[in-house]
Amino acid sequence: IYIEGGFGKLTLQTGDFAGGVSAIGDAGDAADIDAEGLLAIVEGVGLLGANPFVAVDLAPGRALDANLEILTGGTVDMGGLSAAIDIKLGTDSAGTDADSSAFTSIAAWDLGLNYAMGDMALAFAYDSDNDWGMSASMGVAGFGVDATVYNNNADDHEKSGMFYSIAASTSLNGFGLSLGVDQDMQPTVNLSKSMGGLSI
Repeated sequence: IYIEGGFGKLTLQTGDFAGGVSAIGDAGDAADIDAEGLLAIVEGVGLLGANPFVAVDLAPGRALDANLEILTGGTVDMGGLSAAIDIKLGTDSAGTDADSSAFTSIAAWDLGLNYAMGDMALAFAYDSDNDWGMSASMGVAGFGVDATVYNNNADDHEKSGMFYSIAASTSLNGFGLSLGVDQDMQPTVNLSKSMGGLSI
C-alpha cells in the first residue's frame, strides 16, 4: 500500500526492505530490514537529485525505547553518476526501570556507486562487513557482456575469498544464447527460443 503526494511517498508493506544500495554478490546487503510486522517507508524528494528515505519496522510489541529498527539513507543522481547510502540504526534500552534510557547506534551500513554512459554501466558496493563488489556491463560485437567480482568474508567452514563471473549473451531471430564462466572455471551455456507466448 502506498500514498504519494507533494510530501513524497509513504509505503506500508509486510515484506523486507533492502534500501537504496543494490547488492553485488555478498556486498551491499548489510543494512537491510527483515520485517517482523508492518514496515513503514517514507521517501522524499530533496534538492540536487537527492532522494532521502526512512524505513521503520512497526512490529507488534516494539516500543520506541526497545529494539526499534530504523533504516535511513538516500540516493543522489548526478547525471550518469549516482550514489546511494543505507544506514541501519538500532535502538536498545539500558538502565533500570527507575532510570531507563535509550541510545541509538549505527548497526550496519551500505555504500553504492553507479556510473552509466551509453551502453556501458559500472557499479561498486561496499558495506560495514568489509564486503565489496564491482560489476561492469557493456555491448561488444553484438553481445551483452556482464562481469562481476566480489569478496566474501565467510563464516567458519564456508568458502571465502575472491569470487567472479563473466557472462556474454545475444539474441537472433527469437533465439537467445548465453555463455558464462566463474572463478572455478565452471562454464554455463543457456539456449532459449521464443515463439509467441511460449518460451523454451
